[in-house]
Amino acid sequence: MNLNQNLFENKTNNGIVCVLTWAIILLQTNFFRFKYWTGDISHYFDYALFAYIVYCLIRYNAFAKKNIIYGKVVKFLMLIPLCSYFLKISAEGWGNGDVLFYLNLILSFGVYFLFSQLHASEEIIVKIIVSSALVVFFIQVFQQIRPSGVLFAEYSEDSLLRMGDYAEVRNGIYRWRLETYFITLFAMYYTWCKLLKSYSIKRLVVFVCILASMYLYMTRQVMFASVVTLALSFFLDKQRLKSWHIVLFVVGVALLYFFGDVLFGELFKYTKEESSDNIRDLTFAYYWGRDTESWITCIFGHGLSRDIDFMKENYMIVVTDVGFIGQWFIFGLIWIILYLYVVWNIVVKHRKHVPLYIRLFVIGTFINSAWIFPYRREYEFFIWSIVLYISSIYIYKSEHEYIKKSL
Repeated sequence: MNLNQNLFENKTNNGIVCVLTWAIILLQTNFFRFKYWTGDISHYFDYALFAYIVYCLIRYNAFAKKNIIYGKVVKFLMLIPLCSYFLKISAEGWGNGDVLFYLNLILSFGVYFLFSQLHASEEIIVKIIVSSALVVFFIQVFQQIRPSGVLFAEYSEDSLLRMGDYAEVRNGIYRWRLETYFITLFAMYYTWCKLLKSYSIKRLVVFVCILASMYLYMTRQVMFASVVTLALSFFLDKQRLKSWHIVLFVVGVALLYFFGDVLFGELFKYTKEESSDNIRDLTFAYYWGRDTESWITCIFGHGLSRDIDFMKENYMIVVTDVGFIGQWFIFGLIWIILYLYVVWNIVVKHRKHVPLYIRLFVIGTFINSAWIFPYRREYEFFIWSIVLYISSIYIYKSEHEYIKKSL
């Protein structure tokens, strides 16, 4: 094979990659939490998706390739949850929804091998994610304008901490819990890097829309990590640093300084109020104690224990609010160590090979990981598979270019 050729593109497989990527994102986010996408219909489509992914894995012999970059990592990501699941079954028995969750998790990571076998196009995958992020933005804007006509991320009053007329309100803005943070963050870092590479009005408009979407989630940890990571981008790619990049950085800092109170004032106030309640500290303390109560659950976790729902419903102690401590409880210490290894591998070891937008995504989500772990839900496992797959493309190319030069 000609090494100058794009080794990871095959036009005959682009249709499968496109259909599969859209299907996973839409079904695993329940069509961005569409209010009428519930019950048996959604489950039937979930099982159809499982069947299609399994068919593709078998049809294209996806596990046949050996020595795939990150192949061992992904296999561990598929196997570790099974260990925690069996521990959970041995302690508590079967649970409703467990099977669906674990099937989604395993097959979402399994797609990594399928994409590797199909030589999936990075461009197609990224375009779908950016398009999904723009859909989320338009949903957020529409529901800010017409909150009484809410169609997405509707939820009951008893699930809210601070009620407005239709949803939780922060900083005077309705906070719709679409739970698609990582789609938006991936798209934000990608469009930002495209803008830094080559300025155009179209790229600027797309980036601003996605940046606004990130703000409209009204999630302080995500905002903080995004600001820090976008600032870091100027220093992580010094070779491409231009004078207008420095101007852009100064303008961004100035905007934060002069309009910070308008954009974040009530959020800072809410943070102080929440700190006085100390609920997150209690959650950290509770799950830290549970994480270390026995050596086997320390290593492999408790699975989706019934204690998770019990503590949430009775004490407002939510396992997903404490990032890697919460995930340690579910999947064990080995899950956290594997995550940290991947972060190091992408951000440090292969920093010269992996594209900037992927590194920014990994850094940004790492900053968040103490509060919001990068992969907790079904679609998030799929996004992480994509991160690993795209990273592997560039690592693979760099290795073959090195071999070519050596010949």
